[in-house]
Amino acid sequence: MPDYKEMDKLQKDLSPICRRKAMEWLIKVHQDYTMVPETLYLCFNLMDRVLCKTKVTSDKIMLLALTVVFIASKYQEIYPPDLYDFLEASPQYYEPEEILAYEIAVLKLLDYEALIVSPYLFLERYIDIIDTHNKQLFFLAQFILEFSLFNKNFCKYANSLKAASCLYAAFKILKCEEPTDDYWDTYFRYFTGYGEKDLKSVLKMITNYLAAENEDSFEVLNIYEKFSKEPFEKVAPFLKDFLKVLIAKKKDKGGKGKK
Repeated sequence: MPDYKEMDKLQKDLSPICRRKAMEWLIKVHQDYTMVPETLYLCFNLMDRVLCKTKVTSDKIMLLALTVVFIASKYQEIYPPDLYDFLEASPQYYEPEEILAYEIAVLKLLDYEALIVSPYLFLERYIDIIDTHNKQLFFLAQFILEFSLFNKNFCKYANSLKAASCLYAAFKILKCEEPTDDYWDTYFRYFTGYGEKDLKSVLKMITNYLAAENEDSFEVLNIYEKFSKEPFEKVAPFLKDFLKVLIAKKKDKGGKGKK
């Protein structure tokens, strides 16, 4: 688990926008080469772990992004893209030797411990526990999960809790029917270790973050474009409309309170 307090100490000169742009590029190249979901989550994790261990300047963040997707794809893909594919997709020019040298440096820095149990794997498991074939529920939870990873405050939670909270958020947004009144504190807690109180504490942070991003027009982001497509049940526009209503209600309540 990356130590985000250390990231803040080390990356004082690195704007959060730089990290976000690198993650956005990773989403795009991940989509362009049709890689498995686990590759993207490993990319994010590797990048953040490096940022927590060594200072990275703004002119090197794209080199780091290119290197982690090169590493992650070799771990997760049966037929990973070639290094030259990634170099061609990069907005900045690098020599192959630069990537190969940085790959060794990154793996040494991480003591060659690259693999993780990603929040995506937990999400798949939790969907099985709920025993639902609701694709919209799964993809909405996945969209919330991937989008929330931009937020360092969300990333501090255990991967299992990230997945559980995003599934809980999607469940509530879609107003899915709960099998029993105490479903989350009995059945779901039994299999995951998390009850409704645990999930609600993270849910508040997720909804506040998504609402703030929605007001800044997050439809311009690659991740929004990705989840606006038919294979993902077009959950991004759905969430955008839901957040608009939520924001309007909050502003309306705020206005009435002032009166």
